[in-house]
Amino acid sequence: MEKISVVIRTFNEEAWIGLVLKQILKQKTEREVEIVIVDNKSTDRTVDRALSICPDVKYTEINDFFPGKALNLGVEASSGDYVVFLSAHCVPVDEYWIDNLVKSLKEDSVVACYGRQVPVESTSALDKRDLWITFGIEDRYQIVDSFFHNANSAMLRSYACQYPFDESVTNLEDRVWSCEQLKNGNVIKYSANATVFHHHGIHHGASESRAKKVVAVMEELHRDDTNYSGFRSLIDDVSRCIVFPISSRYDKADIKSLESKLDSLQKLEKHGWNVVIATSTTEQGKRCRELGLSVCEARDYSDVQAIPPLVEDISVIVEFFDMKSQYFDFFGFADIRKFDLSPDGLDSVLRALWHSDACLAVAAIHSRSHKMNIVNMSDFQGNQAVMSRGRWGDNLMAENENVIIDPARLILGTQSAYRRKNIFDQPVFLYSLSGKL
Repeated sequence: MEKISVVIRTFNEEAWIGLVLKQILKQKTEREVEIVIVDNKSTDRTVDRALSICPDVKYTEINDFFPGKALNLGVEASSGDYVVFLSAHCVPVDEYWIDNLVKSLKEDSVVACYGRQVPVESTSALDKRDLWITFGIEDRYQIVDSFFHNANSAMLRSYACQYPFDESVTNLEDRVWSCEQLKNGNVIKYSANATVFHHHGIHHGASESRAKKVVAVMEELHRDDTNYSGFRSLIDDVSRCIVFPISSRYDKADIKSLESKLDSLQKLEKHGWNVVIATSTTEQGKRCRELGLSVCEARDYSDVQAIPPLVEDISVIVEFFDMKSQYFDFFGFADIRKFDLSPDGLDSVLRALWHSDACLAVAAIHSRSHKMNIVNMSDFQGNQAVMSRGRWGDNLMAENENVIIDPARLILGTQSAYRRKNIFDQPVFLYSLSGKL
């Protein structure tokens, strides 16, 4: 008589292990079934609960948990012809699950099989979506696609001993294993009628920390077909604008800085940046044109006392471009007297935005008294951090927007006209106090 060993990894699964084991014991199969539990030092009554339902369960413990190591320990403790890997919270849907899973292993070249996973009523909407999209209703044979899932899978025990799981990876031990098998010309089969209920799904809801670990492994596995560089190259096609607001308060100093940095500004233009000087007076506009610079004359601040707060000032400039139907994917604002960035330096800030989900890159924010009394530098780690808008001050940032904060770098703008409009409706400003890249 053939024998199947069901290996179950557990950690604090008291709530589910009883139902899982009862469904395993109900299987209508002519094969002998043994159950092996590999427990990761559960602090609840997982093991006691399992033994109360199935006294002859084999039990082993793992102290230093890695998913592949736990599975290999289970295989080592098992004695069946087949080994089935089942998550401790995956409940077989019917009495034919186990036979439907292992029968595919008798097919030529099929070295492993995995079954369908479906949600339960209490499963989150995100996980329901992912389960239904991932696990379809038709069988398939995989000779290139390395997807494989050990929450509900099977292989010959002899094969599992010959080709053990990688014990060093923190996630996706199944995918790492299947990649190697497919490279050797083997086949992985998906069996749609070997179905289990999986309440939390394959992505554990929206766990960002788990997702980062998973992605780190996947990027290594798929480095040959993950073309990030193709997307990165698109940055050359985005429109970008750098605006230098000059004021009547620092009139002579600002004009002098423009004259001394004219070569740098021309280099920026040759590098694809639209350089615009936002003047405050008619005389400033005249001088900027004499220097061959583009001018925004939306501001009239001849009276120093009429200069508005910076956030309002920048909103006026943005509205000027909107009225002229000039739209840019990225906006930057800088103090000409303190600006000292090369085109490559400015582009590095642009890339920081392009390759993140942030909407702003921020160097420093100051009040009208030029005191950095808004940004708490103790919040930052290293030279760059991604922050939530909600951590700033009142009326500066709305919630649920990310910002790249780097106190040594220029502040740069937003990634789309829509997001730009949304941001400046707050309004939010971008500015540079000092610093080089």
